[in-house]
Amino acid sequence: MIRTFLRRELAILLRGITRTPTAHLVSAWGDLPIDDLRSRHVIQPESQLASARSLANHLQTKTVCQADTVILLGALNNTDDVHTALSGVADAWSPETRLINVSYFRLWRPFVRLLRGTRQRQEVWIPTDEIENLLEQAGFEVIERRSGVVFPLPIPFLARFINRWLTPLPFFRWLGIYSVIVARPRRPRSPSTPSVSVIVAARNEAGNIDALVQRLPQLAE
Repeated sequence: MIRTFLRRELAILLRGITRTPTAHLVSAWGDLPIDDLRSRHVIQPESQLASARSLANHLQTKTVCQADTVILLGALNNTDDVHTALSGVADAWSPETRLINVSYFRLWRPFVRLLRGTRQRQEVWIPTDEIENLLEQAGFEVIERRSGVVFPLPIPFLARFINRWLTPLPFFRWLGIYSVIVARPRRPRSPSTPSVSVIVAARNEAGNIDALVQRLPQLAE
């Protein structure tokens, strides 16, 4: 019951972020009840971590590259090498594509393991700051950070009020079960002609400034 509630709350959170019908889901936590997803790819639970190269290849397929939003639901936490999994992905995507990575906050690790019971799987619990660093190293820039679901118990009205209105507040945002990072491929900087400024600190030296400028070597085009 709690697992179903958490999945429903996460689906509501992601609907508010994606707002596009051309979203692709890559999930290591099973399917998610979002009706307007364009395509889905579910990583089946295994005793070992998923292949990073296989995930990287999938993220560069035509189906994924055509999506406006790509949701990674625990995928980076269930791969054997995050850096390899993201290698070349930013270059293959459009600069307007959004990457939404969802993972668990480490504070809730005992609770998540308790919910899974005997259905445990190997998983890497990566801090949010480290995931952001790995995304930036792979050519992405982080544009938004969120947390979701502070209150995990399916109590009518109370849970919806807390998770909807209290989670974004400064104190509660560090207590959510889900950590959500929104990133996009880093936009290439437009080439520019380098320039230089020469500042001469002088007083009553008006007659010498022209000669000084003439003696300067060429510093820029």
